[in-house]
Amino acid sequence: MKKKSGLTLIEVSLTVVLASVVALAVYSTLSFGVRIWQRFQAGMAEEDAALFFSKAGDEFENTLIYAGLKFHGNQTSLTFPTIISSRFHYAHTGQGPGLVSYVFDDSDGVIKKAYYSLVDIYNGDDPALLPVLDGIESLGFSYYFFDNETEEYLWSGDWPPSEGVPRYSAFPLAVRLALSFQKGDKTYEYNQTVSLPLAAR
Repeated sequence: MKKKSGLTLIEVSLTVVLASVVALAVYSTLSFGVRIWQRFQAGMAEEDAALFFSKAGDEFENTLIYAGLKFHGNQTSLTFPTIISSRFHYAHTGQGPGLVSYVFDDSDGVIKKAYYSLVDIYNGDDPALLPVLDGIESLGFSYYFFDNETEEYLWSGDWPPSEGVPRYSAFPLAVRLALSFQKGDKTYEYNQTVSLPLAAR
């Protein structure tokens, strides 16, 4: 008498249980990996933002007075004289006066930056704006100053302020940077105010 071939109910049940366990293990591993990747990406974005603020803060604190170099900006772009590194500067320091320019391109969410050496400025050259931070939702610059006419401290979205330009010094007292970016479903916001020591002189 021949035995019937096929799977018994117990064997089918065991197969289903084992497949479910394997599928659950794979799902858990993938889900954990995705969470780790998201945290890593958010952490990298925060570090990039912190580095951006640190570098910009150093440049603001090193603003200087130099003939023909002016401080001007609005809410999405800013150019100011500071100490920069350049191959055109003295060989023993590699640093000297120049301009740094920040521009926020809201069409692609990128903050771009360019350095202008004195040679670039006097030759009328425009160095390329290079990306320094991407994935940005918004970036806003604002400028703190003392209004001699009203005797009040005010913030402006433009420098120099659009009205009564002769009343103001060449430099604001401080610059505020407000930046926000989104990673996943979370929005990160950073604000930093940097004093310009030069303006107090």
